[in-house]
Amino acid sequence: MKGLILKELYLIKSFSKQYVLLMVLMGAWSVFVHNISFVAIYVMVLGSSMVLSTTSMDEAVSFHKFAVTMPVNARTLVKSKYVILFLTVGVGELLVWLFSAAVNLLPTGSMEIVGMEGMIVTGCLFLSANAASIPVMFKVGVTKSRYTYLIVMVVIGGVILGGYKASKLAGLSLDDMLTEMEWALNLTAVILAAVIVAVSYFISVKIVQKKE
Repeated sequence: MKGLILKELYLIKSFSKQYVLLMVLMGAWSVFVHNISFVAIYVMVLGSSMVLSTTSMDEAVSFHKFAVTMPVNARTLVKSKYVILFLTVGVGELLVWLFSAAVNLLPTGSMEIVGMEGMIVTGCLFLSANAASIPVMFKVGVTKSRYTYLIVMVVIGGVILGGYKASKLAGLSLDDMLTEMEWALNLTAVILAAVIVAVSYFISVKIVQKKE
């Protein structure tokens, strides 16, 4: 397990410079426009897509063929991908929070600090979207898994947008409603994400076992 995690981290390190440069540019743009939401979403997208990126590199060298010769089982191989998913999403959330706090120390003007409650829901959304795409990744490859990820994110965005539209037509303020039940929303998001990730994990293990 440790060796698989290190392998994933070394792969991430190989393209980390490009990602850091992109995040610096996005961060500078956020400071310029006084809006941190763009860089927050961008960092989360980059972080949560690391699993697909490393698996794409695995496919390029047929790592799965070598993996079956190692003293590890399907459960361990799958678990390493989910560990990286949690690590990258967690690090992404930490970077967003640190950046938002640091920006408000600049003399250029303050921006709203990203709250922990909002980051919990955001992290759960990205975890869920990636969890939905990982079984597809093990079944038919990274390319179709990316399409699945995009479709899930579009559906989530459509549901959120539809909620805002419906509340506006009903003469209600969705922002006020969400603020009032903030912790209930966070708890619901965590529970749903945990269920989705657990189901995704067991499906992925079954897929890899069948391939072996």
